[in-house]
Amino acid sequence: MLIDKYHEAVDNLLKTVRETQRENIVKAGELVANAVENGGKIYLGHIVHGIEMDLIYRGGGPIFYKEYKPGETELKAGDVIFVSSVSGRTKSVVDLAWDCMQKGITVIALTSMVYASKVDPVHESGKKLHEFVTLALDNCAPAAEAMLEVEGLEAHFAASSGIARGLFCVFIFAQSGWWGDFFSLVRGQAVLIICCTFFRGKMEGSAKKAGIFFGGSRAG
Repeated sequence: MLIDKYHEAVDNLLKTVRETQRENIVKAGELVANAVENGGKIYLGHIVHGIEMDLIYRGGGPIFYKEYKPGETELKAGDVIFVSSVSGRTKSVVDLAWDCMQKGITVIALTSMVYASKVDPVHESGKKLHEFVTLALDNCAPAAEAMLEVEGLEAHFAASSGIARGLFCVFIFAQSGWWGDFFSLVRGQAVLIICCTFFRGKMEGSAKKAGIFFGGSRAG
């Protein structure tokens, strides 16, 4: 059945991500933790088709993730921004990343190296997204994203990039020190961790001792 084929394809995709991107995830976690420690802000640009919104004010996640709003958000040196383009040639994303790099802003890009290798650059520098950002995470998606094919159907289908990129974002927060190194990395700063009401009472006491405070979260 197609669902089984898709399941297998997803398993293989995630296996590839685990085997090839571990070091980059660790680096991304360190960049985030260091920025928070030094007073920087963490912004999420548009990721796939809105994955970033599931990370902002999410139960169990940090309060410091902020939505990047073009024309409204003022970024400064020391901040971190996550940007996303599967092909690495989405012009608005590439231009944003380039401008941020010139201003000393840390740029973490989520992209597909395979896809990027199949397309031409769009920036006047002649460089592709992964070639100039602070750190590029490869979502290991195939060119044009689709992973499945069916006899008699010319086009491939079943997207892949959102699967890996959603996991990247939660993995990076875990790596930035969830309940372990995170306390020492921020060294006494008051960090707000969003906690669902059900668990709040159990966790709040010990967290306060570490200078960490809880807020409510939206349902779901």
